[in-house]
Amino acid sequence: MRLLFYNIRYGVGTGLRLPVSPWDYLHAHPDHLEEIQRFIASWAPDVVGLVEVDGGSLRARGLHQAQVIADSLGHSMGFECKYPQGSLSRRLPVLNRQGNALLCGASDATHHQHFLTHGSKRLVLELRTSGVHVFLVHLALGHATRQRQLAQLSELLHSAEGPVVVAGDFNTLRGREELHAFMLAHELRDADEDAQPSFPSWRPRHHLDFILYGPGLALDGFHLPDVPYSDHLPMIADLSRIA
Repeated sequence: MRLLFYNIRYGVGTGLRLPVSPWDYLHAHPDHLEEIQRFIASWAPDVVGLVEVDGGSLRARGLHQAQVIADSLGHSMGFECKYPQGSLSRRLPVLNRQGNALLCGASDATHHQHFLTHGSKRLVLELRTSGVHVFLVHLALGHATRQRQLAQLSELLHSAEGPVVVAGDFNTLRGREELHAFMLAHELRDADEDAQPSFPSWRPRHHLDFILYGPGLALDGFHLPDVPYSDHLPMIADLSRIA
C-alpha cells in the first residue's frame, strides 16, 4: 500500500510565508490545484490523506478540491469539515468548507469519521481497507490540547481490529519527542526514520507531519519530495502487510 499524505493549504500555495494571511481566505488558484493533482497522480498512491482541503467555498470557486483529486485518481473519497457541529466556524463562510479527506482506490474501502472533544480542529477520519485502519488527523496548535487529543486518539486505535496507520499534521513543534508516549503505547514506528523536517517547505525546520504505522505492517520505502505546492512537504510511505 502506497500512502501519500499532504497538507495542501487549501490550494493557495506557500502564500505570503506567514502562518495565516487574509489572502488565504480569499483566493485559490485552479491552476495550482491542477499542479497538486498531477503531482499526486505521478506517485500512483493507493491511499491519499489530505488536510487543509477546501470543500467548495468561494475561495476555491466552488471546486471541491478533494473530489477533483479523487476523480482524477478514480478513488472513493471521505471528506468532512474539520470543525465540530454547532461551532462558530461551521457557520462562517469559507471556514465551513475547510476540511480533511481520505481517498482510496480499493473497492473494499469504507470511510468513517470521529470528532474529538478538545480543540477547534477535532476531526479524525478513518479508512478501512484490506484489514488496515488508516486514521487521518490535524491536531491542535496548543501542546496541552494536543496531548488531550492524543489520549482520545489512543482510544480509537485500541478499538481497531487490525494493523493501524496514523497520518497527519500533528503540529508538534518539538517533533517526535511529543509523540513518544503515544507511539510507545501502540508500538508505532515513524515512516520518516530520520525525522526529516517537513515545515516550512521552503526551508524545513520542524517535524510536524507524520506517517506512523503499527505492528503487522512493514515499511518498504519512504519519500519526502521537495515540491513547492504548499507550506508543508508531502510524505509518501510504502507499507506492506506482514504475514
